[in-house]
Amino acid sequence: MKETYVRLFTKFLSWEWYDDANTMRVFLHLLLKAEPRDTRWRGKKIKRGQVAVSIRKLAEELHLSVRNIRTSLGHLQATHEVTQKITQQTTIITICKYDSYNTQVSRSDTASDTVSDTRPTQCRHTTDTPQISQSKEDKEVLEEVVDTSKEQKESGVKKNKLNNNNIIYNNIIQEKEKEKEKESSAEKNLADLKKRQKKFYESLVPFLDEFGKDMLRQFYDYWSEPTRSKKRMKMEIETTWDTHRRLLYWQRREEEYGNKRNTRAKEADRRRGMEVIAKTAEDFGNL
Repeated sequence: MKETYVRLFTKFLSWEWYDDANTMRVFLHLLLKAEPRDTRWRGKKIKRGQVAVSIRKLAEELHLSVRNIRTSLGHLQATHEVTQKITQQTTIITICKYDSYNTQVSRSDTASDTVSDTRPTQCRHTTDTPQISQSKEDKEVLEEVVDTSKEQKESGVKKNKLNNNNIIYNNIIQEKEKEKEKESSAEKNLADLKKRQKKFYESLVPFLDEFGKDMLRQFYDYWSEPTRSKKRMKMEIETTWDTHRRLLYWQRREEEYGNKRNTRAKEADRRRGMEVIAKTAEDFGNL
């Protein structure tokens, strides 16, 4: 197989990933490994400027981690230097501007190689002419590269706008799905809470004769009240729970509160009576 070459101009020094060692190494490695002409690999067509290689294989060849390889490829894809297509067998990576680094092999190059191999004495004369024609070809290639880069920039802007719209659309869809999930979760929590409230209510029925309907209703209304999260009842956040003991304590508190209430009512009645007597005495004194 005939050896090929790639061209690097000095402007490569100002390339935006030049100072990123890993990204630059990955790009140059892919550039050197890219197929110079269309070929086939394991039943798949590999086009000119493409590399069929796995991420793990790149990591082994460059002595980098798989994570470093993925990060570098992400950088190169973000600036449209390469694209990659993942298949079941391997990953196919395409150099987007491969023609600017490797021109097509011309017939004159083939002829000059043949002459230089058979007649070394004429090597300088036979290689000078192709170099002149090659410089003309370089200018044409550079013009094509400039036109191609403009088209790629314009297409890149369109792709970026499309990607941004897709991101916004996906974010809206995700937000709506989250809201639906929250609503369905809240409905499920409420349904579960009602079931447990009903079960708690039914657990109080055996105490109806001992404590009476009114007291059990007050007891149920207080302890079945939902917490702020609407997921549990007030009784469910207690560390310990014995229904009968809680009812006895509730009854005792009710009696104590009832006695105090009766005492306060009697004292209020007595004061009102004293006020009426005092008022009546005052009225008789004014006669």
